[in-house]
Amino acid sequence: MDQDKIEEGMLMAQEGMLLNRINIQVLLQLLVEKEVITREEVAYKREYVGNQPMYKNSLDGIHNLQSKNYDNQLFSCEFEKYLRSKGKDGNIDFYKR
Repeated sequence: MDQDKIEEGMLMAQEGMLLNRINIQVLLQLLVEKEVITREEVAYKREYVGNQPMYKNSLDGIHNLQSKNYDNQLFSCEFEKYLRSKGKDGNIDFYKR
């Protein structure tokens, strides 16, 4: 798959996620404004549902992948500096974790 198609797919996914967030916020705000639920109830349920194993495990996995991705990007950047400087520059000690 070429880079343009990957980027296009990522942008479409981001757009879809943003539109879903907007729809969810509209629903929550309408429910609060019409006094069907309170903001406190929303906050309590958000925490309760977020701590359910299915969601918590998924979020933990995503955070783990994000951390690894960040480490890989940092390593690539530092390694590139190291190579360009012929071994005189760049922090390549990434085994501290």
